Amino acid sequence: MRNVLVRFLPALFLLTLCAHAAVIELPEVIELADLNSTASIDTTGGRGMFNWTVNGVDHLQQQWFWMRTGQQREYALDAFGGPVAAVVSDRDLNGHNDMLFLRYDHGLYTVEVSYLLTGGEVGSRVSDMAETIKITSRSQQPLDLRFFQYTNLNLSGAAGDDTVEVINASAVQQQDPFAVFTETVVAPDPSRHEVNAWPATLDKLEDDLPSILDNGGGPLTGDATWAFQWDFVLGHYGDTFLISKDKLVTTPEPATLAVLACGVLPLMRRRRRS
Repeated sequence: MRNVLVRFLPALFLLTLCAHAAVIELPEVIELADLNSTASIDTTGGRGMFNWTVNGVDHLQQQWFWMRTGQQREYALDAFGGPVAAVVSDRDLNGHNDMLFLRYDHGLYTVEVSYLLTGGEVGSRVSDMAETIKITSRSQQPLDLRFFQYTNLNLSGAAGDDTVEVINASAVQQQDPFAVFTETVVAPDPSRHEVNAWPATLDKLEDDLPSILDNGGGPLTGDATWAFQWDFVLGHYGDTFLISKDKLVTTPEPATLAVLACGVLPLMRRRRRS
């Protein structure tokens, strides 16, 4: 029995992926599954990861990436086409793919995204998604880059009752009366962040202007979204920038849920905002 969730080790992840990979022509939407959890990633349609179901409840509306060079506007990772490489893998050989590797070619640089889904035992109320993003220069000149991650969670399948807060330089937490989500950036810390009401941040990323996140950290209750921004320079051909992150969804024990359902948590939230 899996008593603890396996934390993400990027090097081990990639070695395992290569060892057990299934190299086939993949659909545009790729499904991952492990124990009590499933996830869906749209690799070409602009949605990115749009489903994260734990014990039959979907907690995610959208989580995807945008990039820009210098003062140009940013574009979604798949705005100019699908991945040039996509590999799925069954890490624990249980018959369900739980790992995904994607590579996008943006001309002057490539972006590789790796996912590892680790579900809990059925009924365990916990699920983990580890990610790495690797950006590699293909330019002989320095590249001034901005990388954005945008996340719109609807915990417990409902929008409007979530509270989001950036709790420190490398972590954000989102909760509703029935679930808690935490994302921790292992390295490096984001340069900027933004907590906002839907769809303000998404509109900012999709307009024709270069975006700068406003560093608003919440807490914000409602149909709330959040985003991270990394600012960095790739100095020469082959230079790389690596982001390692871990996401965790948990739901409280049934006894705790009963208390929360009676209105204790909403009362605490009202007091916090007053």
